[in-house]
Amino acid sequence: MSFKVLYIDDAIEDRILFAEVLAQIAPDINLEVAESGEAGLAILANGDRPNLVLLDLNMPGMDGMEVLQQIKGDPKLKSLPVVVFSVTTASTHINQAFELGANAVINKPLTLEEYRSVIVATLHFWREIACLPTNE
Repeated sequence: MSFKVLYIDDAIEDRILFAEVLAQIAPDINLEVAESGEAGLAILANGDRPNLVLLDLNMPGMDGMEVLQQIKGDPKLKSLPVVVFSVTTASTHINQAFELGANAVINKPLTLEEYRSVIVATLHFWREIACLPTNE
């Protein structure tokens, strides 16, 4: 069964880095990227639902909190796992993300090795350990 990840982040450097690391560690994962909250929601609206959403919080326009609220407020999407993947360490932001329905909050690592390790662990959990809703 194919595993699909939607990565929503406005920073092109982060999108490229994530795609490169993912291609190295799990080339079988289908990655779709969105450069804004609006673009991410448009991808979700097209009906080809991913298994996991990785979401940045700090984006211009529709920020990650608004995207999270839209996803968790939609009956068709609310069971979709959303992992906040952001540089924010503010407890108010982390608490708010959980209140809005985030399944996890992960701080973006600083070094390439830490980044790779975090992606490996995150994908291992959501792909191999967690029981996810079906895409039907």
